[in-house]
Amino acid sequence: MNATSAPTVELTVSGMTCTGCSGTVEAALTALPGVRAASVDHVSGKAVVLLEADADPEAFAFDADAAVHDAGYTVESADVATAAAAGADAGESCCGGGGCC
Repeated sequence: MNATSAPTVELTVSGMTCTGCSGTVEAALTALPGVRAASVDHVSGKAVVLLEADADPEAFAFDADAAVHDAGYTVESADVATAAAAGADAGESCCGGGGCC
């Protein structure tokens, strides 16, 4: 499977007040199975996690909630998207004759 089908999960995390908090949450998320990369911003309270293509984003969101809680913070919400959808939102077109349009 190609990288464009990898799910992305955006978490809203409360309780972070500094870069140390962001680092703690990022470490908790990247330690979970199926995570390719994570980026956490304490200012916006957002964590964006790129999962392996075969990862179950619903199961990840459940595991992430527990991991973030164990780290001392709270997941307020989780939104799932695919990298292909994220690319389309960024102005990329998939209309190359591949049947996605």
